[in-house]
Amino acid sequence: MCSLCRHNPCDRRCPNSTYEPEFICSMCGTEVVGKYVYDKEMNMVCEECVLGMTVEEYLTYIAEDELEFDEV
Repeated sequence: MCSLCRHNPCDRRCPNSTYEPEFICSMCGTEVVGKYVYDKEMNMVCEECVLGMTVEEYLTYIAEDELEFDEV
C-alpha cells in the first residue's frame, strides 16, 4: 500500500503512481487504460463512445469517404 495515497496500486493522481493512459479518446477526451478501442489511422475511440454511436454514425466513422443514407 502506498504511504501517500493509501491505495494499492496507487491512485493515478498520486505522485508515486506509474499510471500511463494507453490513449486519449478522440471523441470524449477521456484517458483510457485496458479497454477496447477502435483505431482508424490513429484516431482512437473508447468502447463507451463506440457503443454510444448509432449505426449510421458508426458506418460514417469507419468509412473511407462520407456515406450518404437515403431516408426510408
